[in-house]
Amino acid sequence: MQSPELGRLLVEHIRYVAEQEMITANATNEDLPDVRGRPAALAREWLSIVGGMLEQATPEEREQIIYYLTVGSVNLDYRSMMLNAETMLLVSSWQSLTGFVDFLLLPGLCEWLETPEELDALLPPPSGFRRRISNFLRILL
Repeated sequence: MQSPELGRLLVEHIRYVAEQEMITANATNEDLPDVRGRPAALAREWLSIVGGMLEQATPEEREQIIYYLTVGSVNLDYRSMMLNAETMLLVSSWQSLTGFVDFLLLPGLCEWLETPEELDALLPPPSGFRRRISNFLRILL
């Protein structure tokens, strides 16, 4: 997380995503950038960063490194698993690092609420009818 190379990789990744957006928004313009080779170049850079990290680690540190990524729902109650088809996927080994860049960028792409008042401003207050229906559905589930 502290390597300058990672910062440069993030800049290139953001530039790649922005160019894809530009292509999507202006599909008829012929002066758009060609981004087809960018994913492979970004993957090579990422593997270079990870390889450099492993080279700097001692043999003991390398033995203790564990890579894993979980993606999916953390609602582990029976109703959610059966009725909502919620699942979780665990990816291990170096392939799990593919999600690392996305998770670094995620906090900057989200609007984080600080107070209950901010949440209340985004959610309409429930009407009497909605409240009665939700109470009835809660009993059913």
